[in-house]
Amino acid sequence: PTKFRSLKGLVLDNLSLTGTFYVNFTDIRDAIESITALRRDCSNWVVQYNSLPLHGLHHHEACGTRVVEGQLLVQANFSGPPMYFDLGTVSRLILDMLNNYGDIMAYDAVIAVYPLVAYRVEFFDTRDAERAIIHLHGFRLAVRRLLVF
Repeated sequence: PTKFRSLKGLVLDNLSLTGTFYVNFTDIRDAIESITALRRDCSNWVVQYNSLPLHGLHHHEACGTRVVEGQLLVQANFSGPPMYFDLGTVSRLILDMLNNYGDIMAYDAVIAVYPLVAYRVEFFDTRDAERAIIHLHGFRLAVRRLLVF
């Protein structure tokens, strides 16, 4: 029970009908570790990782979790003149700031056209994503205002 501290919920609604149950973790690394252990220790079980759109529908109803977890969008509007718009600098500043909140699994540019940049960010741990949203939404970074949602 204490091995996976980020265990978020267990959904047993389909267990008696189909033998299926769903487990949700706040940290994807724990999910991956549990899958590896189950495949090793229970080789006759069918164990798979479900993406949140599939798993989230079951888990959302039972535990009240959000359908998309651990992901956020960071948008920065550059208010300076175009000649000072340096996408590499903006990207590094935002990534450095986000790294203060936890381990990042993915960081991808969505929009990168003056005066706007936006990045999709996915944290390993949903609690890190929540803290980043709370602390960074509306934050001013140099001459950029961040929108985090």
